[in-house]
Amino acid sequence: MRGSGSPSGLVTPDIFASRPLENSFNFSFGRVAFDDGQQVDSKLSGLVASKKRKGPSDPRTALEAAKKKRARINGLDEEKKAEIVEKDAWLNAKKKAHGEKVRDDESLLLKTLKRKKKTKLKSEKEWNERLEGVQHGKEMRQKKREANLQKRRDGKKDKKNKVKSSKVKKPAKKVKRPGFEGSFRSKAK
Repeated sequence: MRGSGSPSGLVTPDIFASRPLENSFNFSFGRVAFDDGQQVDSKLSGLVASKKRKGPSDPRTALEAAKKKRARINGLDEEKKAEIVEKDAWLNAKKKAHGEKVRDDESLLLKTLKRKKKTKLKSEKEWNERLEGVQHGKEMRQKKREANLQKRRDGKKDKKNKVKSSKVKKPAKKVKRPGFEGSFRSKAK
């Protein structure tokens, strides 16, 4: 180094010397990822599509895949079988360490299937009850409407009958001419 007084006389590069520009921008602070899974590329110029997950996403296909895999492994000889089981264990451990979910336990997948089936049946039952309730409500409103219309019709008939009966019972009044009904003389008597 310069000025270090080293007797070897070796010249080492100065730490304060200017460096070429292309090397000074070769760094990354980390990944920028959004909630929808997209990530910004390393140059921050555009978006990179998220990687698709490998393996089945729903429990039914995951269970079928696990059963096929187990059947394939059981068909192999013991040495090869042990090697594959150990390799799978390490792969699953790596996946779990990276935060991925490993869906290969058949008993858990069966439980998940049963739970989903049960919730689906419950939802279907609730929906049918709701439809029945809506239908019942419609029928009740229709009955109430019919009853009100019938009551109105009966009321009109009763009014007509009362009007007819009142005309028959009462004697006809003497029709008075307009302008002469309330004479002052008749009230004075």
